[in-house]
Amino acid sequence: MDIDKSTLSQAEFSRYSRHIMISEIGLEGQLKIKNARVLVIGAGGLGAPLLLYLAAAGIGTIGIVDDDLVEDSNLQRQVLFGVSDIGQPKVIAAKNRLEALNPHINIITFQERLTSQNAYSIFSQFDFVADGSDNFATRYLVNDARLLPKFQIYLVLFFSLKGKFLFSIIGKRMVRLVRTIEICSQLHHCLAPFRAVERRVFWVFCPV
Repeated sequence: MDIDKSTLSQAEFSRYSRHIMISEIGLEGQLKIKNARVLVIGAGGLGAPLLLYLAAAGIGTIGIVDDDLVEDSNLQRQVLFGVSDIGQPKVIAAKNRLEALNPHINIITFQERLTSQNAYSIFSQFDFVADGSDNFATRYLVNDARLLPKFQIYLVLFFSLKGKFLFSIIGKRMVRLVRTIEICSQLHHCLAPFRAVERRVFWVFCPV
């Protein structure tokens, strides 16, 4: 989809009017949102609600990486999907839902598992990476990509009813919840060395 990123259409101006009314955002801020390129890794319990909010807010280009199909057991927490999506690739069902929610944005799908072979080519198309994956192999791969010069990485982890949020600021420090930890180049490798972590899938209750 071709999107004019230099201005807002009348339909967009009307849609985002409540954003534009906020002095801290305004028209200039909404245009920055429109020009943002955000990659979401995983369209599961974490990625699904995030994708809905990113699309609704008007993020101009959203990428989705996921190689799974929608299952009925997903529906109690993965609010992006419905019964009619069962059996479909998650990225296709997500694209359809997000385009129905906001036709003014561009959705790029990657129906594949993130690997060391494709990570850079995918990441290089985006400015922000939000990791909503459910396995440690992918999380450590995203951590390693944080060493690349242009990316800001956001990570969310849930287990049962507990959750943690982490983010990196390039060249500065990583913040975990309200506690700051000085880190030059590593995130997960410092917080939880791979050899010490059980490689398992997180089973999550729908995050609130």
